[in-house]
Amino acid sequence: MGIATRTAVPTEPAALHSGSPSKSPRPPTSQIIKPPRIERDISYGSHHHHQQQQQPCNGLLVGRLSAGDDSTVQISDAVPLSHSLLGLLPSLELALHLVEEHFGAEGLSVVGYYHANERANDLELKSVAKNIGDHVFRCFPRAAVLLLDVEKMKELPKGKGRDPVVQLYSRDSSKGWRQSGSDGTSQLTLKEPSANAVLLDYIASEKWQEVVDFDDHLDDISKDWLNPDLFK
Repeated sequence: MGIATRTAVPTEPAALHSGSPSKSPRPPTSQIIKPPRIERDISYGSHHHHQQQQQPCNGLLVGRLSAGDDSTVQISDAVPLSHSLLGLLPSLELALHLVEEHFGAEGLSVVGYYHANERANDLELKSVAKNIGDHVFRCFPRAAVLLLDVEKMKELPKGKGRDPVVQLYSRDSSKGWRQSGSDGTSQLTLKEPSANAVLLDYIASEKWQEVVDFDDHLDDISKDWLNPDLFK
């Protein structure tokens, strides 16, 4: 599945201890005004929400700028982050550091953030989501925030859901987060036409019960936050 947007921004995650393969650190970034486009697999976000239906949850999006087109960010993976203390900065910085170290070996970095609210009908981008989005944006100036739309996800079994089950937010010139389409520049599209059908199959298989997020890993380090077998 894929997605597209436009945004802009910069942070450097704290250099904390590592639990994943040690690779090159994040290269320095500078602020970019031009908003970009983004593409993204949304399976992790929906699985994470299904597992934590009574709690908000979030995660990091991993990818790179598209070769030959720096207005497109290709999102190739996601890391489920938290289902409890979503805004806890030390845990966020540790997760950012470990994710950057691991995926840096593949030429990838953290390029965005996904968020699911506690209530299914709540489509407001909360302060905690904006703050974490700001933190990621300071690291990667084309970052975007994806907010899971649970009502759209509920339409999938009825065969009515053709639109992405996430809302895309990009950073505007006033340093706020604006929903895709509201300014005429951001874009949100599915890369594959059958993306929602594939997502529905994943949900029906109840693979979401196997999701391990970073909170789970901190509670029990034997649990792998990379979820290497989730989609096998």
